[in-house]
Order: sequence, then C-alpha cells, then structure tokens
Amino acid sequence: MRALAGVVAAMVILSLLPQNIIPGVSAYPSADGSPFDWVYDNVKALDGHDDLWHWYNDGDDYARDLIAFYYSENPDTVTMRIDLMELDVGEESNANWYILMDFAAAGQNALPDGLTDANGNTLSTGMAWDIAIAVYDSSNYNVYFPDWSVHNDVVKAVTLNAEYNFIDVELYKDKIPNFPSGGQVHFQVLSAKDFSSPYRVTDSMPDDIQYYFTSDDQVGTAKVVFVHHANQHIAYSESDVCGGEGTGYDDVIRTHLQYRVPLNLHLSGVLLENLIWNDYTCGADNFIQMIRYGVNSGLIGILTSAYGQQIMPFFPQDLNVKSLGMENALIWELFSYTPKVAWVPERVWETKLSDGDPYNGVKSDPWDYFAATNPANGLPYAEAVVLDANTHGTGKDANGNPINPYKIYELPNGKLKIFFIDDWLKDTIYSSNDWIPIAGRVSRNTGLISL
Repeated sequence: MRALAGVVAAMVILSLLPQNIIPGVSAYPSADGSPFDWVYDNVKALDGHDDLWHWYNDGDDYARDLIAFYYSENPDTVTMRIDLMELDVGEESNANWYILMDFAAAGQNALPDGLTDANGNTLSTGMAWDIAIAVYDSSNYNVYFPDWSVHNDVVKAVTLNAEYNFIDVELYKDKIPNFPSGGQVHFQVLSAKDFSSPYRVTDSMPDDIQYYFTSDDQVGTAKVVFVHHANQHIAYSESDVCGGEGTGYDDVIRTHLQYRVPLNLHLSGVLLENLIWNDYTCGADNFIQMIRYGVNSGLIGILTSAYGQQIMPFFPQDLNVKSLGMENALIWELFSYTPKVAWVPERVWETKLSDGDPYNGVKSDPWDYFAATNPANGLPYAEAVVLDANTHGTGKDANGNPINPYKIYELPNGKLKIFFIDDWLKDTIYSSNDWIPIAGRVSRNTGLISL
C-alpha cells in the first residue's frame, strides 16, 4: 500500500466526536511486523515524498522513497522502523536500506557498501557512525562496525511488511560496543537500488547527510478526520451493504472498528429507511448493530444531510429544513445520536449572491437551512458542514485573505463552520493497489479532512 507523504507516520487521527480514542499499544515495540506496537513518541524523523536523489523509473522507486523513522530503546534491545512510500512483495530484490547510528567518539564517515551520490561520486557523511545496519531482505543483512568488520549476531530480527509499507529491525543492546543505554543516539537513514552500478544513494533522512537526527527528537502531527458517505434508494441492496469480500459498506465499518480508527459516517435518509426495512445481516454481524456498537463505543460519529440527497440550494428553505428534520429523526431512531456536522449533497454550495435567478437558480441559502433550529431539540440542524477543498477552499475570506483549507473556516455570518475535504490526501490513499477490492465502492464517497 502506498503510504501518505511525510505526516502520515505521525498522523493523529481524530473524530468529530469529543471522545479520545487511543488504541492499545505495546510498551516496547519488537521487530515482529506489527504496525500497532508503535506510539507517537517513537517517531523521530519524517521525510517528504517524491524527493529521491535519483529516479530509476523501474517501478520500484517508491520502495526506496523514505517517509519516516521510528526508534525505541527497550530493556534488552533497540527496535527501529523505516516507513516507505510503497513496499510491494518482492521489491526487496530491487532495493536496499541502511541505518547509521552514532553514539560514541570517533567512528566511520565513509558510507557502507561503496554508496555514491547520483553522479557516482564517492560520498562521506558528516556523522561519524559507530554501527551501520544494511538491510537487503528479511534474512540477508550486514551489521558493520567502523573497522568494516561484520557482526550479524547483533541482529535479533528483521521484518519487511508489504501490507503497511515498512521495515523494522531489532538489535541486542549488549552486543553493540559502547552503546549508551538510556543515552542519546544520532541517526541517518539511506536507501539504494539493489547493488546497482554505480551504487547510488536514492534517498536519505535527513536530506543532507552532513546532518543527523536524534533519539530525543519529536516530529509534528497532522489532524485527520475520516468521513464516509453512502446513498442508496429504498430497495433491497444487500450487494452494496454486505457485498462480497472487501466490497461492502460492512467492511468499511469493520475496518474502522477492528483498528479502532474513529469514523464519521453519513448514510442518506433513504438508505436509512432501506436499512430499517431490510435489516441486513452481513456474515455474522447485523449491519445496524455494528454501527450502534461503534456509536456507543465512541468510534463512530453520524453526519446529517438532506433525506433524499436533493441538490439543496435549488429547493426552497422549508423543504430543505423538513428534509434535514426527517433524516435527524431517523438517525435518532436508529442510533440515539444527535448530529452536529452535515454532509452537503454533492458538495454543491450555491447562494443567492452567486446565482440570483429566481426561476431556475438558487431558492435558499445554505446557512438558512443547515443552521435552522430543529424544533425537536432546540438545536441547529448542523454546526458545521463538509465541502471539497479544491472547489470551495481556494477563495478568500471576508478580509481578503486566502482561505486555508487545512483550518476550520467559519462563515462571516458566524452561522456555520466548514471542514474542507483534502482531495489530494484522499486520492493518494485510494490510488494504492492494496485498495483495489473496495476502491470502486468507497473511493468516490469518502472524504479526508486534514487540519
């Protein structure tokens, strides 16, 4: 699967819900191939995507595109992880990876295995390393000391994970000479095409190998919200709701629940009626009960919208308000949940200012119905809406300043806030080959909001 650029390694995934959901993690990560053992404090460096020193355009460049580095000092071992832009099964035959560690005086400045720059010139690093780990595949590696002697007994385990695009390495601390237990370690990370000639460095962390990062470093974070939208007419739709393996709405819900990643879900009013009428059971799981479980456990938030998903600005306010009320009533009936955020049908956001045609144009402004008061609870139908950044996040605010689509935007009248869908991030995730089984089902109906 193709990883996200830079921020993905330290991504803080948030819900529009107030609950703080933290998946269980291991106290000390090991090189067992699990991506779920690691925590934010383990992330020591991030690297941009598409920033290779040299491109071979051989189909495997992304296996050499470094994204993030993690480090954990454990009681008896140290564990390190390299995230890659993409790692497919078998690509280790066309890529190698290196971790250089510096923690003592003196050391070696030449790069292992005769690595060169993009022009084939000899390279030296500004960090005199004390141990260099060269990973060729999970069972072939070299651990170099500064005198170029090889000590592979230092390695406890090396694992390559093609599903989550990373490599992890675990070393025995007591077999590393002069290792400063509890002290600071300096790092550089490199990649290369598998013993090409010349044997070029293809990527590095940091970008300039005269510098290094340390075991005490921390990285920035990105706040991301996952929003899924589904709409079906009132008819038997088991093939959409349950689907086959990896192709139904149920698998989207299961994925979020299994990995405890908060999910924000919009199901149209007519689809909600469909669920009530047909009460689908997908495998061993009742679909409605799965959503209820997610809501009750704080992992699923529900968005409201127009009951029939009409293009709302071209309908009068009273019809839109009634439509929101009908959907909210169904959401409460099924999930005992009061939405605060609305999915805008087809993300069409026209106003009377932009289309003043009284016959064929806008009949009501969006804030007039989304922010209208719901007589059932005295609250507005929505406090915020979701719109596309590439359509609506490119203009200017009331003060003439460019809108920042990575921040929550508030309308000048103060009635609504706007979350912008990050189309680049969404498309990057769903462009991966790993998503082929469900891409046609959810890619066009999923929003990723980056803040």
